[in-house]
Amino acid sequence: MKLVKKLVIAFGIIFILLFALFYFTGSFPFNLASRIATDSMDPTLKVGDWLHTDRGVSPKVGDIIEFDCTGDSCKNEIVHGRFIIHRLVSIDPNGCLHIIGDNPKYDWSNVPCYMPETIKIAGVVHKINLGNL
Repeated sequence: MKLVKKLVIAFGIIFILLFALFYFTGSFPFNLASRIATDSMDPTLKVGDWLHTDRGVSPKVGDIIEFDCTGDSCKNEIVHGRFIIHRLVSIDPNGCLHIIGDNPKYDWSNVPCYMPETIKIAGVVHKINLGNL
């Protein structure tokens, strides 16, 4: 009986920690789902939309991707060290990736081109349709 009580307490603590992590960061550590935090992808994705990142797919031009901006090209940006959801719009002949948001109210012309070795692409993003929940 004591073992059952210890297991219930352990699972309860794990559940609370996962819930707190999800609540405060917007995603599980294994990225089951995440939420849009800004309007940079509006009108395609709205603030609060739920997303799933498919880590088993290589992105192609036109895909919405999740990437970690940790390289030198991100050092002076507010996004340094954070996962970002934007669209892969083109790839230069030298392999440089042009990744921008969809929102036309922002000037995307000054966004740097990212060399693949300076960012970590997590995968292709898909919106989760929750219906009328």
